[in-house]
Amino acid sequence: MDEPVLTYNRAVRELRRSEGDVVNRLRSIVRDAEWVEEVLSLMHNEDAKRYPVLANLRCGAWYLRPGLADGAVHFKSTDGHYGTWDFSLSRLNVNLLRSLEEHGAAVVVDATRKGKVYPDSFARTIPLWAAVINRVKGLADGPLRPDEFPLVSNNPSELSQIDAKVAPFVSKALACGVQWGEVHVSKRVAITYVSQHPGHTALRAIGSLSESHHTLILVSACAPTPPQRLSYTYVQGAGDDHQSWSRGLTPPLFWKRVLLDEEQPSPAGGPRTIDLNQPPIDCIAAIDQAVSQEQAEATGGVRHHVERTANPGERRSDDSSTPPESAVEIEGLGDAARLYVCASDRLGSSVPDILFVSCLPGALPDGAAVVFDGELTGERPEGEGGLVCVVRESSKKDFLKAIPHVVGRAVGRLASPADRAAPLLLACDTGAGVSVAAAVAVIAALSPTGWAIPPHAAALPPGTSSFHTKQRLRGILSRISTFVLAASPSRNLLKQLNLYYSPSDQRD
Repeated sequence: MDEPVLTYNRAVRELRRSEGDVVNRLRSIVRDAEWVEEVLSLMHNEDAKRYPVLANLRCGAWYLRPGLADGAVHFKSTDGHYGTWDFSLSRLNVNLLRSLEEHGAAVVVDATRKGKVYPDSFARTIPLWAAVINRVKGLADGPLRPDEFPLVSNNPSELSQIDAKVAPFVSKALACGVQWGEVHVSKRVAITYVSQHPGHTALRAIGSLSESHHTLILVSACAPTPPQRLSYTYVQGAGDDHQSWSRGLTPPLFWKRVLLDEEQPSPAGGPRTIDLNQPPIDCIAAIDQAVSQEQAEATGGVRHHVERTANPGERRSDDSSTPPESAVEIEGLGDAARLYVCASDRLGSSVPDILFVSCLPGALPDGAAVVFDGELTGERPEGEGGLVCVVRESSKKDFLKAIPHVVGRAVGRLASPADRAAPLLLACDTGAGVSVAAAVAVIAALSPTGWAIPPHAAALPPGTSSFHTKQRLRGILSRISTFVLAASPSRNLLKQLNLYYSPSDQRD
């Protein structure tokens, strides 16, 4: 039997997962993260202020060591690709606007692959976002100025094509349902750049700060040319597309487990087990072990909650009709609904892949229904209490299967006059991903207008409302993001949401 032909794409994937490539990437990330830390320290010392620092998901998160990031934004490079420029309603990044308004400046960190100094998210997506926001808020008008797109200013043809898109994007933003009057931006958003290129220094960025505008400082973490005298092969933009090479390693787990040169080895069994100076095969074994341990801990946490919600004797003692302090209310839904989103660590756990849907009092009431796949299969009839769903980020069906259960619980709680006073709480490990997607599902199901939920609302069957379209669902997400500032459901979750409500409207 002939051996299967190794295609080019498969060969690239296999190469990225090879021991040497993974270690080179991680060492490159550590090197570039140290440079980012030096830049942030220099900016802080020079200006005597500390501006908010945000990672542009997902690549940028690799380059910020613990304690440096104040949050995250989500600007996609694909929205800045030539000919497909877009202003995304599902990625309004209102949290960045509020940081700019509060501090006068903010820093966003990202990286790009070989061949560029800045990613397209920096060169085009963010400048386009800023241009649209400035016009939505009445802080700019007329054609684009070259200084609004510093990295495209030398290409008049492209700048003209982007300019033709701005007015339609402004109209789209104004029509999406967001209450822009509640999003306070008092000064025009201007952009400056910092990179390892000699002409784009941190001191230059500090010099561009002004009282006349808010300054968005975009820091590209990677070196555009390979640094000299390294003992490994430098990979530019090493954190990009990490699903294809990281073997399950994530930025938080990496920085928790990596052994840096200045640190002493941990005792046997300690957390710092990934030594990048080891031979690649040993380093890969340490990575696989760390990922395996993390997954085992998560599974143990899931099992604990399954047992806990099934055991009436383990009821929470802090019963209250008041949501946790960190819970964010999605306002304006009307008197018939009190809907909150929060991170599940405020419920006593931050178990990954879990969506809690519960009505207070009691964040995890007795008799919770449990919907699971795989080895934790244990579906029980939905009775009074909460709902616990496994929604794995990598799965293409978990959230799709959970939506009817989530909506069913919401109908029973939000639409019932007797239960209306009790808030409905949606919680996941971050409070920004699965729980936000679930909130979109609930509002789309119960609101005939795309936002307000009337008394005695009944769930609208998928596809029967004008708001069950891809664009309208994104509009609901946009409005939610003005309350849940870090809202960032993954594309995978949004695809499942679109598939549930509008299976015929799946064009990208």
